Amino acid sequence: MINFNFDKRFLSLLMALAMTLAFAACDTLGSHSGETESSSAGSFSTEDSQDGSVETEDGHTQTGGNSEGSGSEDSDNTGGSTSGRETTAREDFDTEKTETKEETTEKIVLDEEMVLTYENLHELSSGKNIVVFLVDRFDAKYYRKMEKKYPDFFQGLDGFTYYNDYTSLHCRTYPGVASILTNLEHDYTSKKANAFDYFYSNGGTMRTLHDHGYTLNVYTETSYVYNDATLMSEYVSNTGYVSLSEEFLVGADATVDLLERIKSRDFYTVDSKGQFTFIHLYGCHNTDKNSYENIEDTFEIIYYYIEQMKTLGVYDDATIVITGDHAAALSDSKYIGKASSSDDGTRVTAMLFKRSGDSGVALRRSEAQISQDELWATIFESEGMLSEKKGDSFFDIPEGEDRERRYLFYMYKNAKNNNLKYSQVIEYKITGTANDPANWQMITTPVTTE
Repeated sequence: MINFNFDKRFLSLLMALAMTLAFAACDTLGSHSGETESSSAGSFSTEDSQDGSVETEDGHTQTGGNSEGSGSEDSDNTGGSTSGRETTAREDFDTEKTETKEETTEKIVLDEEMVLTYENLHELSSGKNIVVFLVDRFDAKYYRKMEKKYPDFFQGLDGFTYYNDYTSLHCRTYPGVASILTNLEHDYTSKKANAFDYFYSNGGTMRTLHDHGYTLNVYTETSYVYNDATLMSEYVSNTGYVSLSEEFLVGADATVDLLERIKSRDFYTVDSKGQFTFIHLYGCHNTDKNSYENIEDTFEIIYYYIEQMKTLGVYDDATIVITGDHAAALSDSKYIGKASSSDDGTRVTAMLFKRSGDSGVALRRSEAQISQDELWATIFESEGMLSEKKGDSFFDIPEGEDRERRYLFYMYKNAKNNNLKYSQVIEYKITGTANDPANWQMITTPVTTE
């Protein structure tokens, strides 16, 4: 007796098999047709590039997906498209492969540290510009000696005011630069990683500028200023992964390289509300040159940058700061306020400030007693951002007014020069001009071995 249920199932299987074989035959014919088409129309010659890359119309380099020894399936996909269902299937497969590769690459990249790069180095805003040249270790004594040696050296800074009585808050690059960038303070003795996390997760004044529509480009070094630029990438534009980008460097050789880079192409403007550019220069640290000669190298960069700003017509309205992160600590283990033959007993940082709208006026000089505490209030006032101004600006402080300022000096333990039990932060109060060592009063009681 025939089992009709079984026969129906068997016939269904036979019909499905026949249809599968028919589709397979069609796919084979389509594959050969597509291969012929791609070989004549869609492929590129390996003579274009040894690595199989071609330059696209937008100037980017596109690299072929095949490598030596790849299978025929990948080779079939080198050229142009074919028609029919197989094309759709292959395109879907290729898309899936590409997405998988991108996801894998992204995962690898995200595991890497981010750095500050040279990107946008020649960029300025067609709107407002804030430019800060951070000249490392730019002590006021270096300014005065350069001025004496070369009377006209600083005269190209039209619209600027030189402040002869300015004090920074910190005595070293760490955490001095981070505190200048953010206008924040953190425990000097904490681990750098913790301090940097606090500075840049908050962002301080940098985030404020970003929230007001400014683009930010920050050119400074790792280790002393930041460990990983990932936190800054939320509001700073020139960040990139270390394996894919060229990291901005600070140093004697880097100064020469930076000048060459800056002169390598013309500057340009972009349409934006405003831009904040911060450039950290090696400045006055001694290497194989005298510190005063290093100032010449540094100001060659600054003067060229200013010349480009004038050419583009953005100099007049710009706010420009030229200052140091700290003064020259001729001794890291001697108390401040005691003059000697090699140390005048003070720590005064050079400060040059150009207010927005000031230009065409000869360099001025001020003896107003100002400090880093007023720097950002001055920048915000210059930019017309009065709602962000907290406290007095440089412009609010008259010459001749005696003021109190503070200074944090991290002193190293040294048996010869002091009897500290361990290296520690010594806070000073400055009453009156900072150029007089008698006005520096230690208000922290040092922990000593006695």
